[in-house]
Amino acid sequence: MIRPIVLSAAAAALVGLAACSSSDKKEAAIACPEIMLPDDADELTRFRAGGGVDLTDVEFQARITGSGLSCSKGEGRETIVDVAIGFEGARGPAATKPSFPLDYFVAVVGPDGQILNREGFRIEMQLPDRRCLGSRTDEIRVTIPVAEGREASDYRLYAGIQLTPDELKYNRDFR
Repeated sequence: MIRPIVLSAAAAALVGLAACSSSDKKEAAIACPEIMLPDDADELTRFRAGGGVDLTDVEFQARITGSGLSCSKGEGRETIVDVAIGFEGARGPAATKPSFPLDYFVAVVGPDGQILNREGFRIEMQLPDRRCLGSRTDEIRVTIPVAEGREASDYRLYAGIQLTPDELKYNRDFR
């Protein structure tokens, strides 16, 4: 199950510090799964409707700038993974508004390569100034039901920007 989580910057810093602090209670370290950003789905160039694919037709561009994971033990064999995904965006010459919706996905892939869960999310990229880049970090919580004899590190997470077929083709053609 994947759920959005909301952490303020201060709370996120405290969570990070708490993960690094020592405790009288000895817990086994939880190994996190690897997170992958597919090359074809880590960037987006959105063109104005009805326009071409020229630089002057670009409404906005966005990319995933990074990701981070923190893992903890859930109930039973579950592993709780807090995922932070960073985005950066810029308005293009054809932009007519100061914010743009950006859809992305996170998928859990099992040790056998099967997709166990895939969910989509939406954020708003606020890009009020054409001269500046906008950035945003979104945080979600993923629960992995770890199979008997397996560990969370045997699984993988994939995160990417949800692209239309034309946007995917553009990424593949112009890389």
